[in-house]
Amino acid sequence: MTGQKDLKITFIGDIMCEKPLLKGAYREGGRFDFSPLFSAVKDKFGESSYVVGNLETVCAGQTAGYTDQVYSFNSPDSLIQAISEAGINLVTTANNHCLDRGLDGLKRTLDLLDQQGLEHTGTFRSEAEREKILVKDFEGFKVAFLAYTYGTNTRLNQELLGRGEEYAVNRLQCQAAEAGQGQANSLKARIAGPVLKRLSLERWLKFKQLTGFKPPRPSVDDSLEALDGSFLEQLQADLKRAGKVANYTICCLHSGGQFNLEPGRFSHHIFDFLAKNGADLVVGTHPHVVQRHDLFAGSMLGFYSLGSFSISPSSPYLVKAGLPCYSVMLHLYFKQKVLSKVTFTVLKAVEDKRGMLVIYPVNLLGHELVQGREISRLVEDVTFIYNRIMAGAKKKVKLQDEYLLWPGEFLINDDR
Repeated sequence: MTGQKDLKITFIGDIMCEKPLLKGAYREGGRFDFSPLFSAVKDKFGESSYVVGNLETVCAGQTAGYTDQVYSFNSPDSLIQAISEAGINLVTTANNHCLDRGLDGLKRTLDLLDQQGLEHTGTFRSEAEREKILVKDFEGFKVAFLAYTYGTNTRLNQELLGRGEEYAVNRLQCQAAEAGQGQANSLKARIAGPVLKRLSLERWLKFKQLTGFKPPRPSVDDSLEALDGSFLEQLQADLKRAGKVANYTICCLHSGGQFNLEPGRFSHHIFDFLAKNGADLVVGTHPHVVQRHDLFAGSMLGFYSLGSFSISPSSPYLVKAGLPCYSVMLHLYFKQKVLSKVTFTVLKAVEDKRGMLVIYPVNLLGHELVQGREISRLVEDVTFIYNRIMAGAKKKVKLQDEYLLWPGEFLINDDR
């Protein structure tokens, strides 16, 4: 890296397209326009050298059926076009929805990403593709990107990879073990089964939401039973290979309890494992809410969850107490081979009556709120998010562009 300009790498959370957003993006003639989604953050992306997000959907084509269920995603191809045009450079694709339309849907998504010039990692079309470590060379400073998911929603989508297809997804759990989770023959399961045969899951969730009958609750990722040792060995080997070809290794991890404000035992275990095996930074997604950051082994920064970039506030399964409509845009600043600064921007997803989302940096959103109470509430929410990611700080904050998280300097491996 030459000159005085810093290298700035930015991360955002889960790029999702649920039913409300799908409806809001629909245009006459069967087209879909997702450009409004990124309209308020596009300039912010433009300040960064490289922008990374997690694509939490597949684009398997219209014939595979666009998203029509709460937990099964397939989005129009124009979403990928909008992501590219917004200025995002890399999407991670290892997440629990990557097989929602099977292996064909996974591969078609990667083909579309290639066509739009978007780099990707975490899912693959072949064993040879999986063996390649994604390394970006920033004027001689090499950064490796890895992506792993806790699982692939096997119990819900019933998509099992066949023998010889294991290369397709970087995962941490055996699909057979994952499929068996939560299937005990309990009284609750015996009652829920007949009800769900008559009602869709979405209608059942909305019914519970309207009646107040057992509202959605956070899930805690405390179980280690389904962790597969062979996948951990593969992750360990990937980290070792990345360390040989890059100066800095970033692992994007999709795991954690949904809507849980505190990371559970599973997350702690994996973050510790990554710190002991050569990761320099870990960026987490999946819980749909912002969680704290920690420093591991004296040098590895770990962010348990950035929250969801584009979750729909009207979705019936949301646990709203954790403020899931807020997320964090994380910024890493490098000078030469030193991480010189870490900052973050707080984002909010704003939904209109049609379901269309616009993702705002909160300082820009503040300019559009003219009523005093709205501004006060926004500041309260941002303070809540700030103190959460700052691991329990108790600081009052104002609306601003970026908040300083880490001013320390870490020497980066200079021997590669």
